[in-house]
Amino acid sequence: MKKVILLAAAMGCGMQSVGAEETKMRAAGSKVIYIETTQTDEFDRREYEQDSRGRGYDYESHHRANRKLRKRVKQLELAVRQLQDTVFELQNAAPPAPAPKYSCLLSTHKGTFIGSGMSKLEAKGIVVQQCEANNPPYLCGIHNVTCEKNK
Repeated sequence: MKKVILLAAAMGCGMQSVGAEETKMRAAGSKVIYIETTQTDEFDRREYEQDSRGRGYDYESHHRANRKLRKRVKQLELAVRQLQDTVFELQNAAPPAPAPKYSCLLSTHKGTFIGSGMSKLEAKGIVVQQCEANNPPYLCGIHNVTCEKNK
């Protein structure tokens, strides 16, 4: 269902010409298709009539143009497919594991100070800052701080 919605949204930009160009970048081991949108000129009937009067009906040029358009549609379909796969993978990816959190404790004869942080060093720094805010620095040695990893 989600893939159909994305395809419908991609086809909804019919007012613009969309070109696909294969790039050398890779994401998760597969090629990435780069989609570039550009505004095209509208069909000019007068210019078409002048051109066809000058050269006549040219089946070969129409055949070449048709082949180019088919190739372009194939590239766009490939790009849409890759985008759908990427969106599907992102929606179904497992959330990242939370980073471990540390709690540290410093006990002095003037009080106990507790700090927590995402790293051991951060938690120790918070405890020492709290201690030094209320006490002389010689009471707040970092070597007296004990830390534990939260579960």
